[in-house]
Amino acid sequence: MVFTGVLKPTELYSSVEWNVIFLLAGVIPLGIALQQTGAAALLGDAVASTATFLPVIGVLWVSTLRPAC
Repeated sequence: MVFTGVLKPTELYSSVEWNVIFLLAGVIPLGIALQQTGAAALLGDAVASTATFLPVIGVLWVSTLRPAC
């Protein structure tokens, strides 16, 4: 849209949600590091083992509570 003249470069720059861009820039390397170290599998196994004795709602609650701590 900038190339066609519909949108000015300053409007484009101001409309970008930079906090989302920086969030993704930080989370993607974190995910790669978790996968390469095996921590992602460890967390997945922990959630899967929790699912055997907790209902689905409990698993969702635990999986959202752990990152908050």
